[in-house]
Amino acid sequence: MMERQAVGARAGVRAVWTFLMAVGLVGGWCATQVYRRHRNLYFLGIAHAAIGFLLFVTVPDSISHHLNIGPGQLHRLHAHRAIQ
Repeated sequence: MMERQAVGARAGVRAVWTFLMAVGLVGGWCATQVYRRHRNLYFLGIAHAAIGFLLFVTVPDSISHHLNIGPGQLHRLHAHRAIQ
């Protein structure tokens, strides 16, 4: 039960961009499985940084939108739509 809530919360934060939501859902599930087995936050932190960097480098900006999330991204999204 807690695993599903953690995965859902992780994907919900990224709901602005479908790509990040899908990656967050899969990544969150994998992270909870790794944590349940090994209980090592250092490994999860390093893996999160490495995977984030690889996604930033390999996925085009038209899909990833520079991997921006949070309230600042919502502000930039509304400002961009107002200009168009």
